[in-house]
Amino acid sequence: MRIVSSNVADIIFLIMTFGFPYGLSLLSAIVYIISAGGEYRLRRRETITFANGGFVYSYHDDRVGLSDAIFAFNVLYENISKYEYDDKTKILTLYGKIIGDTYENGELKTSDEYNEISLLDVYDFSVKQLLDENC
Repeated sequence: MRIVSSNVADIIFLIMTFGFPYGLSLLSAIVYIISAGGEYRLRRRETITFANGGFVYSYHDDRVGLSDAIFAFNVLYENISKYEYDDKTKILTLYGKIIGDTYENGELKTSDEYNEISLLDVYDFSVKQLLDENC
């Protein structure tokens, strides 16, 4: 007396042999997609404010588990030694003396000097073009 037919046993064998390993390999891809989505939502909160002689690049980070934080980078054109732009990814990397302030819950927590920052150049205007004109 057979408990399952040979066709059902073959299907179960195929699922156990190929289904579980492929499912587990997709797990890392799913985790990456979720984290990339979170990074995209974080990037949507980027702003640039222009001032005389430079600009302030800031982003708001209120992800779960973190306090409500704003990171602001004060960029003066005269302090930028060089910059690189990737046409494919639209990432603009600035090098030089850049002052970064961290605000948590509306209060200034730290102020540091950075040698390099990266930002996405996806605004209504080109930050790269602005740097070309002023640096």
